[in-house]
Amino acid sequence: MEGSPHSSMTIRKMIAGQRSPRNTLIVEILRDHGYVDSRGMGVCIKIIPLMRQYNQVDPIFEATEDYVKTILPRGKIEGCLSSGRSSRSI
Repeated sequence: MEGSPHSSMTIRKMIAGQRSPRNTLIVEILRDHGYVDSRGMGVCIKIIPLMRQYNQVDPIFEATEDYVKTILPRGKIEGCLSSGRSSRSI
């Protein structure tokens, strides 16, 4: 199960801001010492808004039972996507 979303977590839930830490004790310790903030909210309050603001595209998320993959497209350059592919909406 390493690398994959655990229990009932899905990409849609992650984007919506639902949190589900694997080990709540470790998360609390890291938060108490200032190593993490907004526990589990980085996708919906940081990654997606910043990609939209600076690249005008959404990140692409893929998940299997083995991994979660995040693709951060370069965005639009002179009216075209730099990769030559159209971006997918989440």
